Amino acid sequence: MSRIEMIVTEEETGSRFDSVVSKLNDKISRTLAGELIKNGEILLDGKEAKVSAKVNAGQVISMPDEVQSKGNEELVAEDIPIDILYEDDDIVVVNKPKNMVVHPAARKLDRYTC
Repeated sequence: MSRIEMIVTEEETGSRFDSVVSKLNDKISRTLAGELIKNGEILLDGKEAKVSAKVNAGQVISMPDEVQSKGNEELVAEDIPIDILYEDDDIVVVNKPKNMVVHPAARKLDRYTC
């Protein structure tokens, strides 16, 4: 199994491990990075580390190639009729139905409705 390696920069020194992983790979959210770190899939200097560990310049973050694809989910728009109450060039006011998810979430969707 091949691994991808990334070097922590001086600018990232003192940042949380999960935060740096998500910044280095924009397809991996901080939440997903945390889960992968907890599962031992993403390593710091070849060892497991806490999600909240502070990183230092020169440290090596490594992950298996297949981890890259875990953050590659495509969002697909749905054609849903929405009751628009007001709209102009700067703002839209909608009457959103109860329990309609307004943003994608990695966890259970019913916990993230507004």
